[in-house]
Amino acid sequence: MLHSMTGYGRASQDGVTVEIKSVNHRYLDVSVRTPRGMPLSEEAVKTRVAAAVSRGKVDVAFTVENGAAHGQCAEVSYETARMYMEAAKRLSCEIALPNDLTVFALLRLPGVVREVKTDADESMLAERLSRLLESALEVFNEMRRAEGERLCADILEKVLEVERLVAFTEIRSPESVAAYRQRLEQKLSETLRGQALDENRIMLEAAIFSDRVTVDEETVRMKSHMVSLRETLRKGGVVGKKIDFITQELAREANTIGSKNSDTDIGKAVIDMKTAIEKIREQAQNIE
Repeated sequence: MLHSMTGYGRASQDGVTVEIKSVNHRYLDVSVRTPRGMPLSEEAVKTRVAAAVSRGKVDVAFTVENGAAHGQCAEVSYETARMYMEAAKRLSCEIALPNDLTVFALLRLPGVVREVKTDADESMLAERLSRLLESALEVFNEMRRAEGERLCADILEKVLEVERLVAFTEIRSPESVAAYRQRLEQKLSETLRGQALDENRIMLEAAIFSDRVTVDEETVRMKSHMVSLRETLRKGGVVGKKIDFITQELAREANTIGSKNSDTDIGKAVIDMKTAIEKIREQAQNIE
């Protein structure tokens, strides 16, 4: 099973949200954003993500709405409340206006009420965050898996194209040697003007040409690389770098075939071959 390095996952419950997104990267790079005071440590999050992801730049963001992080447990500072009440009384006397300070207004003043975080609240929130992280990772990896399947199908389609072009090159290469021999005989006949042709010389020239343009070794290696590529895709796992390496080897052999031949048809096939290999390489950049 292949996984793409790009993906997105989100999980939310009771005002707490976890979002995970990733893009391509040579190695695993995890960044975590949490509100201040979160009971789940950044290192714990990174460790969990690293267990589920092998490569890519992964961003994990925790969002907690007001009042969602803990229960509604509140503590009243009666000393602060009395301070506000005494100040209100004195002000009422000084400016000769009625004291209309209400309990509701008093509770809204700074320092009168503060939220109390108990050990139980911290533990429950940490557990909730961990569950949401797992849910987000599940959605995230499912999206990466689905994208990985599409990448695999596309690569296999390109492999078929390369195999077809390699087969054409194997057939066309001997034909180009025969065509060269025919052109050589025709040219010599025109030059000698009816004189007897040196068959041994023609055979020697054709053999030299054949040795120079033969691509048997290159096509055999290319077919071997494509077998390896198919096997790698079948096994799956963390194979992006391996696929990239195989495509480099395929491109190297295609370049050699192109440099050996002056045949127009083989030249066109090599261009198409290199285009398909480059598309495979581009897709490999997206695979974990």
